[in-house]
Formats: sequence, structure tokens, C-alpha cells
Amino acid sequence: MADRIKPFAILSPDRDRKDGKPRRNVGRPAVIDPDATAACALRLFDEFGYDAVTMEQVAKAAGIGRKSLYRYFASKADLVWGGNLPVGSKATAMLEGKKAKDTESAFDTLREYARAGSEDVDAEVTRIRLRLTDQHRELAGYGYSFLSDRGRIISEYLQRSGVEQPRAAYLGAAIISVIHSAWVLWALSDDADPAPYLEDAIGVIL
Repeated sequence: MADRIKPFAILSPDRDRKDGKPRRNVGRPAVIDPDATAACALRLFDEFGYDAVTMEQVAKAAGIGRKSLYRYFASKADLVWGGNLPVGSKATAMLEGKKAKDTESAFDTLREYARAGSEDVDAEVTRIRLRLTDQHRELAGYGYSFLSDRGRIISEYLQRSGVEQPRAAYLGAAIISVIHSAWVLWALSDDADPAPYLEDAIGVIL
């Protein structure tokens, strides 16, 4: 398998010179795009199998050094859960440090929150990631901290918006759970658009 994995450089957009010409590659690239590196790894896992691909092979395919890879990703599980994720920073920014004028307004925002991740996500990479987490139990467990953190953010937003505990905590956990389940069901389907799944899922709770 190793000889079938071809290297390609994963650099940030500033790799080109000001005159528009690409820089000559001298040694390993100093600047790495973590999202692109994670996407490269996911495509390798999808083609060759998660268990079969090593971190060294990921580094080679991404055109970066092994130490550089480990600087951003401590393990293969980090590569799966790293990079651009559904319900990522864009959606989270809708809630962190903010509050709604009343409970119904908060619920409206959470309905938007559920759909936000579907607008600019890389469908191919996201589908691979979610299928891998569905197939490998240890990956699903590894992602618990990510989902728990997102549930906490929702809970704190609801509290600031007037929802008392423990209802805010229950809602936070339930909302992030149905959103994640919707993404997984979409990933296992052949449908192009995840939005209907997300809308159905959030409708179960709100």
C-alpha cells in the first residue's frame, strides 16, 4: 500500500510568492494547513482503511514532516476529528457570550444553529469522517469530548437566555445529540444535502 500513496504538499495559502509564482520547495514546508492535512488523511483512511494507514504515511502523502504532523495531530483519531467539523466555529460563534431576549427567540437561534454547519461544509470530507466514526467505536468515543463541549455551549446560551437548570443542561445534551445523529444518518445516505436531516432532527426537540 505504501507505494500507492503519492505525496502532495499541504501548505497554507501564503506559500506563493508576491509575484504570483510558486516558491521552490526546499525541504519540508514550514507552514501547514491543518484542515487540508486532516482532509488528506481522511481520504487515505477512506481508500486504504483507517487501521491500515499510519501517521508516517499521512505525513508522506501530505508532503510534510512527521514531527510537523504530530505538532498539530497527536493521533489518527485527532486527524479524524480535527479540521473543519460540522457545528464548527461558525455555528458556535452564534451562541458563545450571547443571549436571546426570551426563550422562544433562543429556540429560533438554535434552529439556525442546527442548520449553520451545512452551509459551507466540505461534503465529501464530512461524509468520510462521519462514516469512519460510525464504523469505529473508539472514534465515536473519542469525539465525546467534542460533542460534550458543544452541548455545554448550548446549555450556557440557554441559561443566559432565561432557561433554568437543569432544563438548560438537558436541552444542550439533547440538541447536540440529535444534530450529530442527523449528520451521521445523512453521511450513511446518498443524499447530497444534509439540511433536511438537520431540520427534522432539531424539530424533534424544539
